[in-house]
Amino acid sequence: MSKLCPRLSNALEKSKNKAVVKFPSSNWSIHLQPYDGCSGGSSRYRFTFVWCVCSSLDERNVLTPEIAFVACALFNVMRFPIYYTPMMVQFIIQFLVALKRINKFMNADELDFTSVSHDTNKKEPLIIEDGTFSWGTEEDDKPVLRNITLKVQPGQLVAVVGAIGAGKTSLISAFMGEMVRNSGYANTKGRIAYVAQQAWIQNATVKDNIVFGSNFDEKHYFKTVKNCALEQDFKMLSGGDATEIGEKGINLSGGQKQRVSLARAVYSDAEIYLMDDPLSAVNSHVNQYIFVIVIDLTNVTECCACRVST
Repeated sequence: MSKLCPRLSNALEKSKNKAVVKFPSSNWSIHLQPYDGCSGGSSRYRFTFVWCVCSSLDERNVLTPEIAFVACALFNVMRFPIYYTPMMVQFIIQFLVALKRINKFMNADELDFTSVSHDTNKKEPLIIEDGTFSWGTEEDDKPVLRNITLKVQPGQLVAVVGAIGAGKTSLISAFMGEMVRNSGYANTKGRIAYVAQQAWIQNATVKDNIVFGSNFDEKHYFKTVKNCALEQDFKMLSGGDATEIGEKGINLSGGQKQRVSLARAVYSDAEIYLMDDPLSAVNSHVNQYIFVIVIDLTNVTECCACRVST
């Protein structure tokens, strides 16, 4: 009986382009349709598997056409569940990974809003004295910033330059109270406007993204649009500044998103501006224009701390 499986496979291989397959040691045949490399291969192995199973159970068993076609129909019904089983396993693994991440996030410690004080009696708008900061309170969360001492004077422009992973973004996050202060002292004075490295755009019009809930001042608005080099972009948009952007609206380029995010911070008329690589996605000529017009000492009430990548 063990010799029947190779013989059957050879017969199927030789007859794959024929309409009739004659089985060895049998007086019956099965009509097959021509198949391609994918479906035919599975059909061949399916017939071989049915033959081997039926023949190896008992020598007295006889593989009749009724048994063969019933077995083929059964395997045809099982084809889709077997096909989707690996996909289901993959989805379950992804679900467990996502569930673990959500559980870790929901059970994480709340931010300590007292890590950064807001003493208005201090002269300097931004102060860190011998500060050590980390991203969490667990043992695995090692300090990212150690023994940091920094004082930014009113009206001063500070650029933090360093290699990738040096802690430039972490320094800005420490000023905003998003990191855990392990030791030292940190203080901010005044309203803060933050420009993230990856521009965040809400599902609204360009105008609503810039105004962002503040009182609308037409003169200040158009001055901000001009300073952030958005006038030409408004002419290209079908609805001007009334064009809806975001996930449900049109897509903007990386430079356009960054300038909209920068315009939002400028329009807020804050006292402290924290910018995390704000000109990384902007063209070189626009980069120089924005740096001279916007990131300028005359436009800063208190101070401006700008993170620059290398």
